[in-house]
Amino acid sequence: MVYKFYFPQTHFKSSPPKLNLDLNPDSLTHEHTISVFAWLADEARSMVALSFFYWATGFAKFRYFMRLYIFYAMSIFGNGNVERTHEVVQCMVRSFVEIGIRDAVEVDGDDKPQVSELTISSG
Repeated sequence: MVYKFYFPQTHFKSSPPKLNLDLNPDSLTHEHTISVFAWLADEARSMVALSFFYWATGFAKFRYFMRLYIFYAMSIFGNGNVERTHEVVQCMVRSFVEIGIRDAVEVDGDDKPQVSELTISSG
């Protein structure tokens, strides 16, 4: 479904397109989303998998499930896409700030979380 949506496009954007899947997220488990993402990351590469990532994390059921972010980041990093890995980790930090986990962020004088720059190297 995701694969069919993504590949008819004739050009690639700097950010993945927003998916509008005719799929009830309540019918998926966390393990289902990890399996779909793994398949997409392996078969269709990072941008297609990232489209699914944004679709899944659009639902609270998946947005606050840390293992999902860790798996997604590792999969995309395994594809050699450091920039998109960074994007996933930033999304993870923002999502967990929403529910009050501030250990991974700096708080300024206005008490608004500021996501610190993340540096990932493969050397």
